[in-house]
Amino acid sequence: MVDPRKSPISVVQDALHQSEARFQAMFNQSVIGIGMLSLDGMILDANSAVCLMLGRSLEELRRVQFTEMIHPDDRDHSGGQFKKLLAGEQESYRVQRRYLRADGDIFWANVTVSMVYDRERHPLFAVGLMEDIDEQIKMEAELYESQARLAEQEAEYRRTLEQRVEERTRALTEANHRLQREIEHRRRAEQALAGKAVAEAITTERTRLARDLHDAVTQTLFSASLIAEVLPELWEVNIEEAHRSTDELKQLTRGALAEMRTLLLELRPASLTQARFEDLVRQLADALIGRARLPIQVHVEGERRLLPDVQVALYRIAQESLNNVVKYAQASRVDVHVMYSRAGVHLEIADDGIGFEPGETKPTSLGLRIMAERAEAIGAELHIDSRPGQGTCVSATWTENNGKANE
Repeated sequence: MVDPRKSPISVVQDALHQSEARFQAMFNQSVIGIGMLSLDGMILDANSAVCLMLGRSLEELRRVQFTEMIHPDDRDHSGGQFKKLLAGEQESYRVQRRYLRADGDIFWANVTVSMVYDRERHPLFAVGLMEDIDEQIKMEAELYESQARLAEQEAEYRRTLEQRVEERTRALTEANHRLQREIEHRRRAEQALAGKAVAEAITTERTRLARDLHDAVTQTLFSASLIAEVLPELWEVNIEEAHRSTDELKQLTRGALAEMRTLLLELRPASLTQARFEDLVRQLADALIGRARLPIQVHVEGERRLLPDVQVALYRIAQESLNNVVKYAQASRVDVHVMYSRAGVHLEIADDGIGFEPGETKPTSLGLRIMAERAEAIGAELHIDSRPGQGTCVSATWTENNGKANE
């Protein structure tokens, strides 16, 4: 608070003294070296930090030019910048260089020099700030040396690694050549085996088709020929029986035709994807009707085209299921339902035969396992509902959003 008894000049002088005292305290106690230089480079004043860094007293510093304490190799870089300050070409400059202590030791420092001017912009003196960075420079030098050693070690490791890679590559190349020769030898052997296997498969397939022709079509045609032989006499003896025999003859010939078409599908599997699914199911039913004299009703609801993989899988499930009915079910009636929807398709084959216990099937029963695998392949759900004496119902449901065939 200002004393009202003091004159304005006294108040200003007191404030000036206080400001000088604060500046002097900051000047003397600063850990950064602060010095003032004359226009000819002589040290006018310096704080204790500068004296400590240079290892000289203030009196000793005032007797020498500041440039004499710069390392000889670095003096050429300072004179020109100081002249620019004197000429007013720049306000300050900052340098990093080496300095000499009184005992001859060398240390690194950052120095910032600024010029102080009077009101007419005439230079009065320069102020320099000095910061000892010797430890930092040493640490950077050590880090550089460490990085250089690491780089050399890395280069040596790379050379060793490249040598090992080259040796390993050479060994792998030789091994690859041997492997290629072995592969070529095996390929030729496999080609010979494959050719033999194809020939055997063709023979086996021909034998199977011949057997199927004999077991199915030949027997059906033989039965049809017998009916055709006695049919003229039946028309004269019993017209009602002749009508029944004529219907049976139609059924037998239709069944034989269906059997032939089914066998042709086995010869040309691609045809399975060209026909409509419901037509393929009806063809299976007609073939079994002619072969086993078993009434099979096919019911179709809706209409849609199926993906090739889905159609083939469902056809094989229907084929396996109907064959099982003929072989084992002892059924008197079979109903086949094909129900299309926007979501997918549902296939259901139900008979009134003797049924079985699904949990007691033998491991050697391949039919059920094959149907399950075909359903799984297209992402369909397969259900087999059967009880002894209550018939069997096999159903397969394929939904478009869940079907693997869409992937």
